[in-house]
Amino acid sequence: MDELQGYNVTEGDWNNRLCKWFALLILCAILFLSIMMVFTSGCVTLTKKYAFGITPTPTPTIAPITTPEPNETPILEPTPVPTTTLTKEQEALWMLQTNGYFENDWHNWYREDVSGKQDMIIRATVYDHRFMKSYHWRDFSWGSRATRKETAYKDNKFLFVFIRMESIGTSEKTWGFGRDNWVVQVNDTIIAPDDETNPVWIIKELENTWTRDHLEMPGPYSYKRVQEAGSGVMTAEQLEWLKNDWPWDGYMVFQVPDSTTEEDVKVIGRFDNVGGTAYWQLTKG
Repeated sequence: MDELQGYNVTEGDWNNRLCKWFALLILCAILFLSIMMVFTSGCVTLTKKYAFGITPTPTPTIAPITTPEPNETPILEPTPVPTTTLTKEQEALWMLQTNGYFENDWHNWYREDVSGKQDMIIRATVYDHRFMKSYHWRDFSWGSRATRKETAYKDNKFLFVFIRMESIGTSEKTWGFGRDNWVVQVNDTIIAPDDETNPVWIIKELENTWTRDHLEMPGPYSYKRVQEAGSGVMTAEQLEWLKNDWPWDGYMVFQVPDSTTEEDVKVIGRFDNVGGTAYWQLTKG
């Protein structure tokens, strides 16, 4: 009897231990399943958000593209200047190598099939210039003969540059290059157009001058100017498109140092990725 009782006690302890192990395993299994449910539910929720557009798909960060303001001066490096005195033949070769032109020479560019079967052929030139210490513009609000005087800043003078750009290809119209694409270089200094010259002004000193084709008095370059009948009110619209048989021909005004001569000046045109950059050396009159 004593031996049987001892055996029963040992077997009972073993059963108790076995039950505890099973309980511990079941508890671990429940805990593991609970953790897996938390993780999988999070993944499913995130997947649903992407699927239904709740959370936007991450996109790569792109640096913003900045464009110059309409009146911003183009960033241009001064054109090279020969360090020695050149003969006329050497100067012509130097100009050719540096994409330079003499006054009244054409700069041309061509693009094939820019619009269907149409070809773009554009050309531009600086064909004249004039220095003035002051000028007068007609103020029709005070009468047809009334004028107002504009004077350059101290130690400066006005430089009028006459430019012509025209389309001679088969394309009906192409994007033109207006006043923001032009600057002058005086020695090593880049100068932007004079913002104080209003394109609506009719300048008295230019009333006896002509456009390059000798058809009319030049107006402001890249502007269409209209005067109302009767009231005489003048408006000016900045042009955007260059059309065949409708060239842009007119003047641009710069303020340059009073001591400036033709030899000091280069007129620079920037025609972006279609016509590149070119410059014109003024011719002494």
